[in-house]
Parts: sequence; structure tokens; C-alpha cells
Amino acid sequence: MAIPNFNEKYKITNTGERYLLIIYLIIVLFSSLIGDTIILIASVRYNAIKLNKFIVVVMQHIAICDLLLSMSFILPSIVSVIAEDWILGDTFARFRFFVQDVSTQANTTLICLLTTSKLLLLKFPLQTQH
Repeated sequence: MAIPNFNEKYKITNTGERYLLIIYLIIVLFSSLIGDTIILIASVRYNAIKLNKFIVVVMQHIAICDLLLSMSFILPSIVSVIAEDWILGDTFARFRFFVQDVSTQANTTLICLLTTSKLLLLKFPLQTQH
């Protein structure tokens, strides 16, 4: 398996582009961590989300998939761009792409499930329970 080389992948030629990419990735990482953590805390600890229980559980699973994806893909990308090379080893590179594929497929499936459940809630409004 080829280890990604960020100098070739992103065609970074000067330090200004590198700093801009690092700042962008850090903003994406922090917004993902803060947003998904708020969703999980609000729905698990405080029961602040008053929707159908099934929809809340699907939202929690989507938040967990997003957290897993941001920690296993965006964080190593930040490290690699800062170091200007892949320094995390071949095993983590394999793990990273495995987690990316699995969590992307799980996220897509969960979003389809969420959409289908909302459609069923609209189609059969009297048969739903909160």
C-alpha cells in the first residue's frame, strides 16, 4: 500500500499554502469535534432533543461516525501536512483508509435510514410514538 505523500497529493509549493491548509483542517477538526460532542451530550445526558427515539438514535450514530472519521482522517492529515510527509507508519495508513471507507459507508446508510424514517413518519403520522 502506498503511503500518501502530501507534497504530491496537494501540490503544496510554498509555506503560505501549507499554513492555509493547516488552518482549514484545524477549523474542520474543531467544528466536527464540538458539533458532534454537543449532539451526543445533548441527546444522551440531557435528553434535550425531543424527537422520535429512533431518529435520535440514528443521529447519535451519525455523530459517532463523524467523530471517528474526523479523528482518524483529518487529524493525521494535519500531522502529515505539518511534517511535510507521512510519519505515522504503514499500519496506521491502512487503518486510516479502512476507517474512512467503513465510516463513510455507515454514514451514508444511516442518512438513508434517517430519511426513510422521516418519510414513514410523514406518511403514517397517527401510528408514530414519541
